Amino acid sequence: MFNRRLFVVMLLTALLASMLLMTSGCIRSRSNVQTQGRYIGDQTVARIEPGKTTREWVLAVMEEPTSKSRLESGVEIWKWSYQRVKTSSGSVLFLVAGSGRDETIRNVYVEFEGDIVRQVWRD
Repeated sequence: MFNRRLFVVMLLTALLASMLLMTSGCIRSRSNVQTQGRYIGDQTVARIEPGKTTREWVLAVMEEPTSKSRLESGVEIWKWSYQRVKTSSGSVLFLVAGSGRDETIRNVYVEFEGDIVRQVWRD
């Protein structure tokens, strides 16, 4: 004899199982990277020799700084700032979700006395 209730339960179970199989491993992820400023690499900074490197060379290689400050003593400090922000998010089957943010900030400073580099540093 045909059991209609058992048939409906089995049909719904099969439908649910097929939906789970179709979505299993369904992973969504997104990431975005934004940068601001000019990145000055370690090798470039290492080429600057206090007492020898000129303002003209620094400007040619590193381009315009983010800011310039002149002290009363006549010393001038140039600053290059760089910021990188990476945001990411993801989810699995719409059940488990997460997000993250990674931020990198680097600054390079060059101090000039006249047209010659006096010192260079980064933070």
